[in-house]
Amino acid sequence: MIVIYYANRAEKSILDPVKTALDRASIDNIYVDLSKEVDSIEEDKNLSKVYDYVFSQLDKNPDIKKGIVIGDRREIMFASLAMFVKEVEVIQLASGDLSGEISLVDDYFRHLITILSGRQISFTERSHEKSLEIKSCLNLKSSAKYLPNPTLSDLNLDKIKVENSIPYDLVLVHPQSLSLFETQRDALETCDKISKEKDTIIIKGNKDKNFEVLYEAWDKMSKSRDNIKVYENLSKEEFVGLLANCENFITNSSCAFYEAPFFLNSSQIVRIGRRNKDREIANYTKDDIVSSEKIVNFIMENP
Repeated sequence: MIVIYYANRAEKSILDPVKTALDRASIDNIYVDLSKEVDSIEEDKNLSKVYDYVFSQLDKNPDIKKGIVIGDRREIMFASLAMFVKEVEVIQLASGDLSGEISLVDDYFRHLITILSGRQISFTERSHEKSLEIKSCLNLKSSAKYLPNPTLSDLNLDKIKVENSIPYDLVLVHPQSLSLFETQRDALETCDKISKEKDTIIIKGNKDKNFEVLYEAWDKMSKSRDNIKVYENLSKEEFVGLLANCENFITNSSCAFYEAPFFLNSSQIVRIGRRNKDREIANYTKDDIVSSEKIVNFIMENP
């Protein structure tokens, strides 16, 4: 039995194709949204209850032998620690990612989870090398493998790209939870990049610490301008459709390094602030992104 833990929509977007591939292979699995099980974890409250919830679930389900996570957030750190203590193999996706400078608390948690994990799946070659390095320097068995990000695995990409009669820009900016100042600066830089003449679609980012700075900025802009639309959330298909067909993508999301380069050229991707500065760009081919079954095969290999 395999359990899959996630805590926000970005993680779910990556994990959904893996869940689908497990189902296609008739592998028993449980899919758990920790944000539905533990209150207010996006606000960094009740994180200890994540550990308690996961520990209790594993106690009640001794058949669970593996746990899959996107390993870079504080909620997942607590889930991974509970799995480690209960001797459930932690399988970490997106291991080894690192910006040019540590600007996210996620950068700390990601590498702590790598230490706890039994297997790591890295989405770029450089991240794969970093995962191996982290385990090796601690004299731990290295078990990382490079496999592309599976987010786009199950989408019909031939139907996503369309001719657009009305040009628009797309905006997705997340808060910097380590710095109110950096979040404010990202908000100002983003507002400066948004064209007054062109239609703009803004998708609200994660509700991590300091998110109010961004939400208030988008609310103010949308009230003063008719050509701005703000969405709280969209399905993956809707988001990818908007991404594939926009003129410019203004963002500080890791999506600018994984999915966006598949659809847009470098001049169309406007990267904001330091949140993912100098992160490796994954220039995936169409064959590369169909990776969910490859990931499941690696997960199911005998160690």
